[in-house]
Amino acid sequence: MRQEMLFGLEEQAVWLLLGTLGLSLLLFLFVILLWVRISRLRKRYLRSMGNGEAANMEQVLLDIREQLDTLHASNKAQADQFRQLEQTVAAMKGRIGFYRYNAFAERGSDLSFSLALLDADRNGVVVTSLHNREMSYVYAKPIVKGDSDYKLTPEERQAIEQAGSQG
Repeated sequence: MRQEMLFGLEEQAVWLLLGTLGLSLLLFLFVILLWVRISRLRKRYLRSMGNGEAANMEQVLLDIREQLDTLHASNKAQADQFRQLEQTVAAMKGRIGFYRYNAFAERGSDLSFSLALLDADRNGVVVTSLHNREMSYVYAKPIVKGDSDYKLTPEERQAIEQAGSQG
């Protein structure tokens, strides 16, 4: 009976040893898996830190914040400059109205014209050229808010309306 007990204890010890060995092997594989994951995480961390240029994540975040503030200031300056350019372009004499006609119906052809050059506020000038066989006359009238202190002809008004209807 003692031998049977000893044999039973030996068998239990062998199983206990095999179980412990298996568990140790499993834990060893788990440690290797964790080591690989930590190694990958460390590489990603170093890449995000700029390959060791920064001392810690806090410094990286501060640098990013500083760059973001600089970008916001630059963006605001560009937006202000864009608004200023829009105002400049609107003030330019970029609206053109052209009306061609025959000033002298009894003779000549439609070589007379009125040319209006206006800005967005309908300020500018209207240039008129009257042409007949003997001579040509060219004159200009200032335009303020679509009208002039000088009497405007229907042709000049037509050119002003064409220019004012643009944009």
